[in-house]
Amino acid sequence: MRPILRSLVPLFLFASALWSAPQPPQHRDIVGAYYYGWYFPPKWKDLKSQLTPTLGWYQTDSLPIVTKHIDTAAYYGVDVFFMSWWKKTDVTDAHLRNGFLKAPNVNKMKFAMVVEPLGELDTLDGKRDGVVDFASPEVNQEWIAMFTYFKDNFWAHPS
Repeated sequence: MRPILRSLVPLFLFASALWSAPQPPQHRDIVGAYYYGWYFPPKWKDLKSQLTPTLGWYQTDSLPIVTKHIDTAAYYGVDVFFMSWWKKTDVTDAHLRNGFLKAPNVNKMKFAMVVEPLGELDTLDGKRDGVVDFASPEVNQEWIAMFTYFKDNFWAHPS
């Protein structure tokens, strides 16, 4: 073996050991975005927006729209949608069930609930004063009913 080759062999062995060594997992932060599932034509008029969305005046239970939202968000690195939810009889629930959860690409996106029924809970104690009185049995009963509804309808979903 020539002297120059002899000196390159240890370098080659060292370099190949580095290339074949297992790499530690790469840490990446989880990225989330709010997703408001209450868009439908009359709501757009209420918002008095001077801008027209690129997708037009859409409904958030339209499968082509939700599919596009999920694909776009996932492409840009969003991992989870924080879903606005008001109550089980609200459009936010209907659009979550009939839009997001039925999207063919829902496996690309996790979801979490942003529970926003404070206006509803505020009135259960007989007053509309901007205070949710959790000492009220009616408020507690409705609060527990909401989370029972989540457990029964959403928590088993893989997303």
